[in-house]
This record gives sequence, structure tokens and C-alpha cells, in this order.
Amino acid sequence: MKMIHHRLRHWIVMSILSMHLVLGGTAVVHAQEKAESVHKIIEQEFPGATITETERGKWNGLRITEVDFTSQDGVAYEARISDSGRILTIEKD
Repeated sequence: MKMIHHRLRHWIVMSILSMHLVLGGTAVVHAQEKAESVHKIIEQEFPGATITETERGKWNGLRITEVDFTSQDGVAYEARISDSGRILTIEKD
């Protein structure tokens, strides 16, 4: 009986770890895709811009990505981009 209990416990622990790894890996892929789409959005509005920082957050109840970037002519900006890809604000930094 102890052997069955030990195997069941081992199976449960391994299942939980596997789920964590799978879900964690998925989150990394989504984060990478999000970063690539944010870069494309900034590049469309400011060709040649260099992104210096991105940060996930909330703004007016929306999930957003805040993006600090420098335009090709050296002007620093901060943009808020919604999860749907819409530019909500662009301000000189």
C-alpha cells in the first residue's frame, strides 16, 4: 500500500511540474510574440526607431505595453499600446 501511495504522489508531483513547464514555456512564447508585434507597431509609426524599454501594465483599465523608444532623429518617446495593438498614447519623453 505504501508503494502505491508513493507512486501516486510521485505521479502528481511530476504532473504539476510538467504543467508548470508547459504553461511557463507558453508564456515565454507569448511574451516574445508580443514584443515582436510591439516593435512592428512602433516601426510603422517611427521607421528606424530604437526601443529602449518595454513594460507590461494597466492603463485606464486596459492591459497595455508601455514602450520607451528613440526616433531615428534622436527624440525620446513613450507610447502606450493596447493588447489589441492599438496605439493609445505617444508622448515625448
